[in-house]
Amino acid sequence: MIKNVQRGEGIEITMNCNTEAFDWIISVVKLKTNYRDGDNTEVLTQAQIDAELAYKFQEVNAVNCLNKLVTSYFL
Repeated sequence: MIKNVQRGEGIEITMNCNTEAFDWIISVVKLKTNYRDGDNTEVLTQAQIDAELAYKFQEVNAVNCLNKLVTSYFL
C-alpha cells in the first residue's frame, strides 16, 4: 500500500481517507507542543500534558492503530 505512493500523494490520501487518524495526530501534536488556540490561552504543565497524552494514546486500539501508524508515516 505504501510502496507505490509518492510523498505528496501520501499526505493527500492521509488527509482525505484517514481523517479520524489525521485529527488524532494533530491533537497529539498540539498537546505535545502545548499549542493554544482561540480563547484557550491556559498553558498546561508538563504533568497535565503527560496525562492528556496518556489519555490520547489509550484511544489507540487494534481497529485503528494501522490507520494512525500509516498516517503518521506520511506526515
